[in-house]
Amino acid sequence: MNKDRILLSSIYFLFHAGLMAYKLFHPLWFYEQGKLEYFAVGYAFMALGGILSRLGFIYIKKSFRVTSLLLSSLLVYSLGVIISSFTSNIWYSIIGGVLTGASANNIIQVLYRVGHSKEDRHQFNINKGIVVNFAQFTGVLSTAIILSLVNLHASPNLFGIYISNGLVLLATLPLLGLYLLNKHFKNMEFIHNDPFSLQRIKDLCVAYPYLVCFTLSISFLGGMFMNILLPFISVIFKEKGFTLLTTGVIVSFSYLAGSILYSAADKYNLVKNKVLSFGLSHILIVLSCAGLSYFNSPIPIGLSMGLFFMMVSYRRYSLTLIENQIFARHIVPSFKSFEGILYFLSNIPGVCLGYYFYTNINNETVFLFSGITALVSGILSLFFVYRNMVYMYNLYLQIEASKRRMNYD
Repeated sequence: MNKDRILLSSIYFLFHAGLMAYKLFHPLWFYEQGKLEYFAVGYAFMALGGILSRLGFIYIKKSFRVTSLLLSSLLVYSLGVIISSFTSNIWYSIIGGVLTGASANNIIQVLYRVGHSKEDRHQFNINKGIVVNFAQFTGVLSTAIILSLVNLHASPNLFGIYISNGLVLLATLPLLGLYLLNKHFKNMEFIHNDPFSLQRIKDLCVAYPYLVCFTLSISFLGGMFMNILLPFISVIFKEKGFTLLTTGVIVSFSYLAGSILYSAADKYNLVKNKVLSFGLSHILIVLSCAGLSYFNSPIPIGLSMGLFFMMVSYRRYSLTLIENQIFARHIVPSFKSFEGILYFLSNIPGVCLGYYFYTNINNETVFLFSGITALVSGILSLFFVYRNMVYMYNLYLQIEASKRRMNYD
């Protein structure tokens, strides 16, 4: 099983390295071509593709073997990346966005469901977060360096996007040789069933009302504050005078710092109060957004941007701890499925609001609205976590009282 873990971690690393590089540098291509609205539309349809794929995954995996589903998704993802790079017609962005979003979700879902058992879910989530953060660091930094070197000798309009997409393809196409690395991987099966169903979500809403409200606040509002800002971060900082390499270095090392903090906090149990830690990450995100909108000099702007990406990464870690240690373990899989759908939904209004503020008002409004949404998300999240803990404790007392009555009778 160790060989399988190494293989799956390698796939996860390569995929996220290419995906992050693609998401960060892709909007620059559309900006240079004067078609940023095409990028916004494609991003929204990428979220739509993710929603459709998430809803249909439980039926898709019944018809495909693990390897065939993974390889076909990688091919479709690569095709979607290529199609979404054309700027001559908005339909390229729409079609490419749907293909990219749907296939990327399939890849993530496959790797999640063959990589661990129910018993070691917590440790897998911790390791997965570390791998993703290091992948984002590697993908962003290497792409920024290569694009910068190319731009020294040629027009970025002509070569930049092809190098960026080439890196994405290089990060995905080698995975087609997956069956050569481990022959018995062909026979691997999904370890646990996908618990998502409309009836399951209905039961979840009835049994755990505060958990559902918490999911809305951290997934929908949390997704909105990130997608108001993140899709346009590279374009905004280009207008602020940051070079492509500078932006890439700041973003990549921020993810690296998030990964170090992520792993150290778990290994040495640095975080005693998980809920307060989660709230603190939101406060620091709000402060970073305030810094981005207020400061004008490059150094404090760069520090604010680094703090933003670092805390977004750490927020993900804190959420994992809350899921696995505060909420009942048997509802975490359904919670994650519900959370994923809400996050994809939040991408659509998030990118639309971000594009509207960017084009019709100013960059500072993008930062401020992202920070305000993060603040609301953090406050509601803490409130609903507290209410859920009280609710679960009262439920526990009722069950214990019922047991005592039965024993007495």
